[in-house]
Amino acid sequence: MSKIVGVIGSGKFGTTICKLLSENVNVLLFSRRSEIAEAINVKHEHLGLKLSDRIKCTNDIAEVAAKCDVIFPVVPSASFRKMMKSLAPHLEPRHLLIHATKGLDVGNVDLNAVKDGEGRVKPNDVMTMSEVIASESSVVRVGCMSGPNLSAEIMAGEPAA
Repeated sequence: MSKIVGVIGSGKFGTTICKLLSENVNVLLFSRRSEIAEAINVKHEHLGLKLSDRIKCTNDIAEVAAKCDVIFPVVPSASFRKMMKSLAPHLEPRHLLIHATKGLDVGNVDLNAVKDGEGRVKPNDVMTMSEVIASESSVVRVGCMSGPNLSAEIMAGEPAA
């Protein structure tokens, strides 16, 4: 197949998503760390999982946007906005982003001050990952994978949404 689907994030869940996608399409995985990308490309395994030859890894985020119309950002919520700021200059409205990140973005709120009782989080301070994508990029098609699933459950073939 000539279509390539991108995945941003080489953690457990990102790697799980890659493994599932590779059953039907070629996958380009982004890892910030070049040594991880190289090891995946040479050994075809990561985090104890054997990976398909259909999965290639890069540490160039622009390459993912250039080669993939569909991209799954799968990074922790605390890093999501920073990742989007890196990815956004390479995105166009034609891209479809389907995030699989749990949690919420609290933007620039000083959580230490909130914890100490010196501030509070207001409703406008809290954003979903879909809202972060919309606020940081030109992408207009956004999807979300959800469900009370863990990567181990998904890899075991248990139902997921």
